[in-house]
Amino acid sequence: HHTRRDQPRRTMSTSFLEAAVLRAADVQAAPRAADAQAAPDLTILSWNILAQRWADKCFADGEYPLATAHDILWSNRCPRIVAELLASTADVILLQEVDAAAFNELLPKLTGYDGLHQKGNTHPCNATFWKPRLSLVWAQHRSRTLSTVLHDGQAKASVAIVNCHLEGCPSASLKRVQQLQSALEGVRHAGSLQAPHASLVLAGDFNSTAEGAVAAYLSFGSVPQGTREAWGLAGSTAVPDEACAVAAHAYQLQSVYGLDDPRAFSFAPSGRSGWHGLLDHVWYDGRHLRCVSRRQLVASEAHLDALLTMGMPSAASPSDHLPCGATLRWSGDAATAACAPACAAPTDSSPTPEQLLAEAAELLANALPSEALRAEWVSVTTPPPPCKGKPPAEALAAIAAQRARKEDLLAQASPEARAMLLRVQSLQKEARKAASRPTAEQQRAKQQATQAKVQKKAAAKAADIAGWCFAPLDIAELASAAQEAVDDHWLWHRAGRQSGKTPLEPMPSSATKAAGLHVTVLLRVHECGARLRAACAAAPQPATLTVSDVFVERVERITDEEVWCVGLAFASPAIRALRDAWLAPLPREEWPTHCPYAGEGHASLAYVRGEYRDAAERRLAPIRARLVGAAITLPHVVFQDPRHGLCEQIPLGRQARSGSVRQDYRFVAILDFEKTCERDAVLSPQEIIEVPTLLLDLSSEAPRLVSEFHEHVRPTRHPQLSAFCTELTGITQAQIDAAAPLSTVMDRHVAWLERHGALADGRNVLFVTCGDYDLKRSLAEDPNVDHDALPACYGRWCNLKRAFAAHRGQKRQPAGMAEMLDALGLPLEGQHHSGIDDCRNLARVVRSLLAQGWKVAPTGQRAASAGGVTCMSESGCSSV
Repeated sequence: HHTRRDQPRRTMSTSFLEAAVLRAADVQAAPRAADAQAAPDLTILSWNILAQRWADKCFADGEYPLATAHDILWSNRCPRIVAELLASTADVILLQEVDAAAFNELLPKLTGYDGLHQKGNTHPCNATFWKPRLSLVWAQHRSRTLSTVLHDGQAKASVAIVNCHLEGCPSASLKRVQQLQSALEGVRHAGSLQAPHASLVLAGDFNSTAEGAVAAYLSFGSVPQGTREAWGLAGSTAVPDEACAVAAHAYQLQSVYGLDDPRAFSFAPSGRSGWHGLLDHVWYDGRHLRCVSRRQLVASEAHLDALLTMGMPSAASPSDHLPCGATLRWSGDAATAACAPACAAPTDSSPTPEQLLAEAAELLANALPSEALRAEWVSVTTPPPPCKGKPPAEALAAIAAQRARKEDLLAQASPEARAMLLRVQSLQKEARKAASRPTAEQQRAKQQATQAKVQKKAAAKAADIAGWCFAPLDIAELASAAQEAVDDHWLWHRAGRQSGKTPLEPMPSSATKAAGLHVTVLLRVHECGARLRAACAAAPQPATLTVSDVFVERVERITDEEVWCVGLAFASPAIRALRDAWLAPLPREEWPTHCPYAGEGHASLAYVRGEYRDAAERRLAPIRARLVGAAITLPHVVFQDPRHGLCEQIPLGRQARSGSVRQDYRFVAILDFEKTCERDAVLSPQEIIEVPTLLLDLSSEAPRLVSEFHEHVRPTRHPQLSAFCTELTGITQAQIDAAAPLSTVMDRHVAWLERHGALADGRNVLFVTCGDYDLKRSLAEDPNVDHDALPACYGRWCNLKRAFAAHRGQKRQPAGMAEMLDALGLPLEGQHHSGIDDCRNLARVVRSLLAQGWKVAPTGQRAASAGGVTCMSESGCSSV
């Protein structure tokens, strides 16, 4: 019933079971033909690795009755998962239930793989990994599927791969079929326009057995009447009629895992005492691929017995699902298949709106014998005309009446007629979409235009060019002299856009432009941070720029008219050495250039139209003799890249060293508390469980590490750490049980500061924290310490994120420590959210800023007020 239009109909009783069972020849490891040019096999591995969020929740809810707390911990499961994935040596790995943190942890551990994590979902979703022989061509992120097109460089063919984690409720067969239809439609559309491919593979957690609606839809192209779902239910239930009306697909899909082994299962959370079955599958388009072997779900009879005895997850499996997979082989010439993509074929044979409406009319005539009933059905299923804004009450009432009458007609119809009416409604909707859909030629033209824009942006990004500006420049006298060569009516005007019109907006006059002039050298941003600062520190201070020429050069980037640039060219051995040191790691042929002068820099004074070029040259002759040789001193440079939001002043020479900046504090104490926490809840109160501090002495030319303080703390309100807290911070329950209470630890902390002379003067030490929270909230709100007994320095701090943004001239503060390290070109060392490791990483950020001439200053302080705690800024403003 309603199968593919291009294939004969099948009946549920015979062909469905035959289609679901993989032929024995397809699963036996076939010998490789002795053809040296044969395309290599494609191995696929799919695995639902069980997101830690769901593992904790299901374990707490008793859904894993045989599992232990040790079996649930991500720190125990992750190494086993990585080992299994690497041992598989699969070309493509498809994982389900992967959150962002797990993806960031897995990607570097899966050496030799690139990866893509599904976007747009806050809950754990899908991730696809592939070997270097494959390259990503296209990707589409849906709510339950991640579709990609990967090009196999060795096979010279592309394959579409759909990573699935379909709706999990056993009775949600309609949603699962709709999710598959949406993914297949997206792949089909990509195959016709964006990413032609030779075949298709679907794999993942389908949350449906080999006899359910999903298998029927993939096998037949649509769901036959009479299909039933049986997994996880007391008895099988019929699939809703709406699932049978879902739009068909035209792929010829075969299953790697069918009904040939009734004992096969991939999901057994309760072992043999609960429901267990095969929910994970691999499907492929058999027109250009064939299966030569499949992954055994269980390694041996002993492994099978262990899984059914201990359940999942357990020592026998780190997840509640088993991995599945297959080895697929290109049938015939893969290159030929790639030239004529099988998946693109349905585009040209897609039915027209007229054909869809004709099929709907034929079904409607069979479903409703009365002409009056057919006319009424058409009236109640025809959508009202669109209107701007919110529909009036009368229109909403009419829509509600239409829906009610449609439900009445469906209720009065027989089951067969009801199925046909639902199919009619689906065909009518599909016809309306087809009528409003652009033609294939229009789609290709639009796609080509989009690809051209993307390529243009990619080329600009690949060049990665940004402005490097020297400042301040006292060139008013030079600009005034050069201005004598240019009359205002010679100036070129730039076309602008304003309020839908294109008036001519004049360029600033010479004098106006010279007032804010920069000398620009275009350089590559790539890995510039630490190397540029080291070069600046080694440069002489001040550096000298000398005017080497006054030029009139053609502006090549303006192609629609002839425009000439009048400007000053500069030379400087010091700046040349600085530039060369910055670009040294790049091959010289990749060094960026900027016309007309690719040397130490130039200053563009004005743009003149082509007809005045000769007049400008004549006037410049006497001026050139006066200006060439004029010198400008530069105390520092300003690195500026508006595209990336960068603007940073970098001193030259000794100014780039911290010893030359007089600091108001002798010591900085870098502090980062860790507190009790839960994954999906906020504890009240949160208690400090780790007190780490690094003490740096700023009195020497380079900051010196004086000492480290590191102690754990025993909480009193929540003495039992959660598994999430241990995983996040690395702090164990044993360490907490053996620790002292916070009051004792803070007494030791104060004594440690006194012992090193940090408390000798009220302004001898300043705490540096990653944000305001540590001293503004964490310490102030912890009930286990006497705040009045602490010295005044504990109420004053420097928010390193705010100081970092201010020092670099950025409006937005960095999100955290990792972003600051990345901006400085420094790798993250140790475990993130381990207090002592975070302090050591923050100390590296502090050292880098001090090397750039940063002056340490407080950004906030706590002060008693009627309302509670007040955070004071440096400027004297306060916010409660």
